[in-house]
Amino acid sequence: MKQFDFYKFFAVIAVMSMPLIFSILDKMFFKKEEAFLDLLFKNFLSGLIAFIYFVFSFLTIICFSFFWK
Repeated sequence: MKQFDFYKFFAVIAVMSMPLIFSILDKMFFKKEEAFLDLLFKNFLSGLIAFIYFVFSFLTIICFSFFWK
C-alpha cells in the first residue's frame, strides 16, 4: 500500500490558494474601494468563473495527492 505523501498534498493546496492569499493581502494592505474578491463575485459570469476555478483546483488537489508519484 502506497504511503500518503502529505508534502505534495500541501504543496498543491498552497499553489491553488495563491489567488485567495493575494486577494486577502490586497484587501489588507492596499485600502481601496473594491478589492479583488469583491470585483470577482460582483456579477454572475465572474462568480461562475471563480466557481469553476475552485472546482478544478479541488479536483487537481485530489489527483495530485492520490496519483502523483
